[in-house]
Amino acid sequence: MSSRFTLENPHIVLKLDPMASRMMFRRPDTGTRLESSIPTLSYLESGRPKRLTLMQVGSMGEMKPHAAPFRDHQSLRWEETVEGFKLALEWAIPSYAPHILWRWSLRNMRSDPIRLQRALMLACANQAFLEQTGAGGLCKGFPRGTLSRDGLDLTFPGLPATLAVYLPGWQSWSYGGWVMAEDRVPRSRLGPLTLPIIYDQARNPPRTQGHFRSEMFAAVLDTQTRANLTCGFLSQRQSFGSVDVRIHGDARALSVTMDLDGLKLDPNAEFHSDWACLQLGDHGVEGLEDYAALVGSFNQARVAEKASVGWCSWYGYGQAITEAEITANVEAASAVFDQTPSRVIQIDDGFQTEIGDWLSIGPAFPSGMRQVANTIKHAGYEAGIWLAPFIALSRSRVVKNHPDWILRSKWGMPANTGFVWNQFGRAFDPTHPGFLEYLQQVVATATADWGYAYLKLDFLYAGALAGIRHDPGYTRAQAFYKALRLIRETVGGSVTLVGCGCPLGAGIGIFDRMRIGPDVAAHWKPSIPPMTRLLSKEPTLPGAVNAIRNT
Repeated sequence: MSSRFTLENPHIVLKLDPMASRMMFRRPDTGTRLESSIPTLSYLESGRPKRLTLMQVGSMGEMKPHAAPFRDHQSLRWEETVEGFKLALEWAIPSYAPHILWRWSLRNMRSDPIRLQRALMLACANQAFLEQTGAGGLCKGFPRGTLSRDGLDLTFPGLPATLAVYLPGWQSWSYGGWVMAEDRVPRSRLGPLTLPIIYDQARNPPRTQGHFRSEMFAAVLDTQTRANLTCGFLSQRQSFGSVDVRIHGDARALSVTMDLDGLKLDPNAEFHSDWACLQLGDHGVEGLEDYAALVGSFNQARVAEKASVGWCSWYGYGQAITEAEITANVEAASAVFDQTPSRVIQIDDGFQTEIGDWLSIGPAFPSGMRQVANTIKHAGYEAGIWLAPFIALSRSRVVKNHPDWILRSKWGMPANTGFVWNQFGRAFDPTHPGFLEYLQQVVATATADWGYAYLKLDFLYAGALAGIRHDPGYTRAQAFYKALRLIRETVGGSVTLVGCGCPLGAGIGIFDRMRIGPDVAAHWKPSIPPMTRLLSKEPTLPGAVNAIRNT
């Protein structure tokens, strides 16, 4: 059996060395080259931390051609059984594009369960970075032993002054955009008030200059040569993951990590990872378009023929909206129906008695939500309504009646949702069967009973927070995606779903529209009297500058 294996097309080359547990990626025409260790898995066995390289050095596993999971791709699959685990690694390469895909699976053949913690999918650095890490060759931020002076490489064209990094952010409102390699990513100064909202709680945002952490994917661009590198995942159905880019002068490092959240893997149970993706391009920011097309195809993204244009009550009335105001605005809109492209009228926050009690209608809507929907539809508009299905306030009836539905920390305290509606909220556990029944009831009532065909689902990040789940056999991403899929299956394919405050990767293929920035506002910078001076530079609060930057 050959000791090395190769997948290649005219644009990119992958070489696999099972004997050294190495994988090497190369783009011949740009000189971009990465050499990484094989993916490694961290887990707990009887509470003790363990680490497993998914292709053991000198192992006797078998590498063979495999039926490609994608059209026009060739694939290799490595299988072996080691330390009581049945392991498999797959790589795939297209015939026409400069990207490589890889994923892994693991079956627990032991007699006891284990807890999966995280997987390091890629770890590489250049010699300058390794020399900055001390005599031991160990790099801060990388698991011990995954990055050393021996045999790893990261070669990418460009000087620090010409390199830019693209960061999409954790969810809709998070900072997203390009930053130069010598910059610092703008951070919120509001600590626990906003950190759980705009950052994935599994990882604290980096503080050092030249260290960039991005969710799902990141891109690096040499603005002079147009060489680009895009790295991340095709989906976030199995786990949430991040990409770390480090650029300190000539020192460079790149790592891709998958969070497994302490998933309990029982004997004979199996876990299949999402696909990781590395793309080495040569035509500037268009490389991001190629990655987005690949992600959209894989997730069967719902692409609308045209954007929805309409009116939302929030920006005029906030929570003070009433049935009378909706009726008055419907009449005003009807008078200019043929003169505007607006075809949606959406009721936002304020119709319910409390956040979380979505089926309890407040006194400001005496006719009920079905009658209001009929009023909107009779005027020729699509009726829309706002819900925040994964979050509630402590005084709501649903929280008081079902405290077991609430996601909690390991200390038994409610998970921190951040500061919302002038208080800390409560997040629901999307693995609890009682909550899932309630979720299904809420969206079914809003669509099939009340007659709304446009649902804006907000504060969705609350369904992906870290915490102790009712069912430990799910990662956060698995539980969240299962709940989102339940929503779509309940309302059907004809209902327009709009995701807001949503971890971006998990919503692809579920939502028809997705908010990708903070709330827009009638002022350039965030302005919240009497704290405008303090908050004007907050990168994720409502303001035209933040909305435009993300867009």
